[in-house]
Amino acid sequence: MFGLSMAWIPAKGLRRLLPWGTVALFRKRVVVKRGDVVLIRHPEHGRLVRRVFAVGRRGGVSFEPLPGMRNPHRNLGILPPERVLGRLVFRII
Repeated sequence: MFGLSMAWIPAKGLRRLLPWGTVALFRKRVVVKRGDVVLIRHPEHGRLVRRVFAVGRRGGVSFEPLPGMRNPHRNLGILPPERVLGRLVFRII
């Protein structure tokens, strides 16, 4: 509806920006850039909220590791732009 997706943040990974229990709204079909917080659909891990680390020339997106996780250097890989479901536009803490 209105090009928005909603996500509840159950994890602690982005706790400075999105504390546990935050409800976040993401705008669909947007161009993302480094530093944006996005909702993605990862092929192995499902829907995740991550901060963009880099965007390649062909649109591939990579993500920052999350501090405080058991394995903060776990690489999610480079995802094609169609895996990005939306960019954070509003949060309810």
